[in-house]
Amino acid sequence: MTGLYRLFLISSIILLISTGCSPESCYEDRDALMKGVFYETGTGLSLPADSLTIVSLPSGNLIFYSKTLKAASFDLLLDPASDESTFLITVNGIKDTITINSSSFPWLISKECGFAWNHKINSAKTTRNIIDTIIIRQSNVTTTDEENLRIFY
Repeated sequence: MTGLYRLFLISSIILLISTGCSPESCYEDRDALMKGVFYETGTGLSLPADSLTIVSLPSGNLIFYSKTLKAASFDLLLDPASDESTFLITVNGIKDTITINSSSFPWLISKECGFAWNHKINSAKTTRNIIDTIIIRQSNVTTTDEENLRIFY
């Protein structure tokens, strides 16, 4: 993975040097976010969480959601420097961890916008305290707003 990261870094530097102070601006979304949507186990109907908190692990320094009310879905950034991203997710006061195994690759958006990291979800697992099942609906995580995971609880 380090070779891929170096290639991305070198390509980005070359792109920045070649564009210089271009008057053109980037209006494209550059964050590939993994989208999870909540469903009720047994019925398959959408079921927003009464309260949702998500922090990254192991450090816990990156807080994505903090006591968000009536959350039907969430969007998370995956770590392009690692094949595994782990999150502590608290749904309705009950804690679980979600671990996502993924592959990351740089994607050229445009000359003005440069590169973004896209991901392919290989697997998803949970500790099953409140979350019953995770289904990978769309394994490709890109800048489009697509449902990647179905979270049943």
